[in-house]
Amino acid sequence: MESAVRLIERLNAVKFRWKDTNQDDLGFIAEEVSKIIPEAVYYNSESRVEGIRIVPILAIVVEAIKELNDKVENGR
Repeated sequence: MESAVRLIERLNAVKFRWKDTNQDDLGFIAEEVSKIIPEAVYYNSESRVEGIRIVPILAIVVEAIKELNDKVENGR
């Protein structure tokens, strides 16, 4: 697996407005996430990207924190 920090660096957070509620929100573009972390998206019955599964992203964030902590503790 690619470095967790590198994976997180490739994700781009975006601000957007939901069409149905007109509410502002923050998140990721699922199609972009599918190219970086394919396990973090789900598909509809037509095999189109439907949305994002946050747990795989959180797991990678935890690993990225561990990587960064290791670098800090070991002076790398």
